Amino acid sequence: SRIENNERMPSVSVVKALLQKLGLPDGQFFALLGKDDIAIEKLQKDILNDNLQLRRAAQPQRAEIRERILEKLEKLENLGGEDNRFVQQFVGSARASAGRRDGPYSYEERLEMLLEAIRLTVPRFTLEELESFLYSFDEIKIINQIGNAYAEAEQHKKAIDVYSRLLRYVQKHN
Repeated sequence: SRIENNERMPSVSVVKALLQKLGLPDGQFFALLGKDDIAIEKLQKDILNDNLQLRRAAQPQRAEIRERILEKLEKLENLGGEDNRFVQQFVGSARASAGRRDGPYSYEERLEMLLEAIRLTVPRFTLEELESFLYSFDEIKIINQIGNAYAEAEQHKKAIDVYSRLLRYVQKHN
């Protein structure tokens, strides 16, 4: 309502999420980006690339890559501020993937972090009502991460349930 009443200017992540949830292309408004928005976008891409490297890396390099990710996440948190729930959501899900300085989070910790991250923008989210909400691409990725967390914990029935419900959602809303 603050955006609608011109009391607040939406951030890039808010505009992207709104456009995605409305099924509209989100690539045409980038001419309006500010310096901080561009820096946030770049940090997010760098963190995603580093997380991919982390998954593929041999054990000796993982600590170095993880440290790099955590430093970038701190910068992103400072740049995005506490008010930007979409940036905080990205930070939470990326941190769940990267782990802490001494190694990865346990399955339970990762799952809790991912649920906390998605609830920043979908406050009433539950796995049981997964198909009841509209999601942005980033929220869909978090739901997929939740399925992956179950699969990695060898809770295959829960993983399959999350994946199949997510697939139904995407087929219905695509």
